[in-house]
Amino acid sequence: MGLLEGYEPKEVWSFFEEFSQIPHGSGNTKEISDYVAKFAKDRGLKYRQDEVGNVVIFKDATDGYENSEPVILQGHIDMVAVKDDDVDKDLEKDHIDLEIVHADDTSDSEGLRGEFEHDEWVTAKGTTLGGDDGMAVAYMLAILDSDEIKHPPLECVFTIDEEVGMIGATKLDASDLKGKILLNADSQHEGKFVVGCAGGVIVECNLPINKEPITPYVIEFRIEGLTGGHSGTAIDQYRMNGLVAMGRILLKCFQNVGMRIITVDGGVADNAIPTEAEAAVVVLEENREETVKIIKETFEEIKAEYKNTDPDANLVINEVGEQDVRALGDGSTLATIIALSNMPNGIQRVDSKINSVETSLNLGVVRTEDDRVTFKFLVRSTKETAKWNVVEQIRALTEIFGGEIQTYGGYKSWEPIENSKITKVMSDNFKELFGKEVKVGTVHAGLECGIFCDKIEGLDAISFGPQVDDIHTTEEKASILSAKRCWDLILKTLEDLK
Repeated sequence: MGLLEGYEPKEVWSFFEEFSQIPHGSGNTKEISDYVAKFAKDRGLKYRQDEVGNVVIFKDATDGYENSEPVILQGHIDMVAVKDDDVDKDLEKDHIDLEIVHADDTSDSEGLRGEFEHDEWVTAKGTTLGGDDGMAVAYMLAILDSDEIKHPPLECVFTIDEEVGMIGATKLDASDLKGKILLNADSQHEGKFVVGCAGGVIVECNLPINKEPITPYVIEFRIEGLTGGHSGTAIDQYRMNGLVAMGRILLKCFQNVGMRIITVDGGVADNAIPTEAEAAVVVLEENREETVKIIKETFEEIKAEYKNTDPDANLVINEVGEQDVRALGDGSTLATIIALSNMPNGIQRVDSKINSVETSLNLGVVRTEDDRVTFKFLVRSTKETAKWNVVEQIRALTEIFGGEIQTYGGYKSWEPIENSKITKVMSDNFKELFGKEVKVGTVHAGLECGIFCDKIEGLDAISFGPQVDDIHTTEEKASILSAKRCWDLILKTLEDLK
């Protein structure tokens, strides 16, 4: 008996639990892509699986809908795979462990649950859940598996690697898609329909470094326990970025003692606010006590500033002692510290007309390698010119220190369309089913809808979904009651698109 057996909608949760046993972090999607393709093959459904792993499944209309226009259902099969430090799992190989928590044991940290009732939540033990975007995948599989649901011709698109630059959607050949309405279930706030989104681009900076053998006193320290979150939807929460905090501590040490960096690392994805960062430095033994003091005092200053957003922030220090190491030279140490502490990060501009974030960026990953330190940012904006202006700022700072940047995974913003048919149908259905007016707006995050609108002329798209809190963190959880309400909304909408 599965953990989620007995919960409604049972067919949705059954598929969700089944594919949760398959590791499917971004860049590790072949097995789940094959799972989706086999699902179609086993049911005799027409499908295609492309070279990168996208899967498109076609299903004929049910009786009475043969003359209806096709509808595209779409979601991504990858997830942000993150675990707590004490979890003994390799998320490239090991599945997540689901569990149920009661609403009383959770908090509405972002104030996004609205007036809707929530009882129990599905979460995962010490890892991300993958409700983003596993809920969409489960909905599509359940619809495709049913012989009872009324619907027009369906074109169900399962894309890969949305979380690392929308790679699957960008590479998808959409020439055989005939639908002009697209339902994307990749939004996580019940009661809000998204009809537009920011554009984005990933920026990777590589700073060249030189390393030298040295035998001084080694100190390792780690920032952990930060709240983190999605770098688009949570950027206006002003949470601590572990890498930015690390840069501030390293700068303070460098200014006050003779210090060099051995390594500095942190973050797991460009679109997740880093919840941790770690560094190893070398100092003269006579400066050991002063260095540890500066690290502790600077961290406490930062923690006090972020006490409301990151109450569980923690610092761990390990004094290793004398050890033969290869550390960055003085120039490389200075360049790395200045880059960490001076690169732009966070909200850059707010659109005052609608009081919404216009332009932002997130320093999501830093890695120290043998010959370089790599920084990865995700830049977002509703204005293309503003987006590329931030990229040029990063380029200028990088090139000062002899480094270079590359950009990839770029996508344009998705502009709302007037008199949207699907927005009206779903808004009316929402009011009829739940007695509430839905909120319709845009989001400061990337959605694949914009890419599909570029590929398919005249496409009318909408993004929605059940309540899934704290995505991209180990606190991620999906509301069971909300999942049922969203299912009811999808079924009624498909029935009405006759």
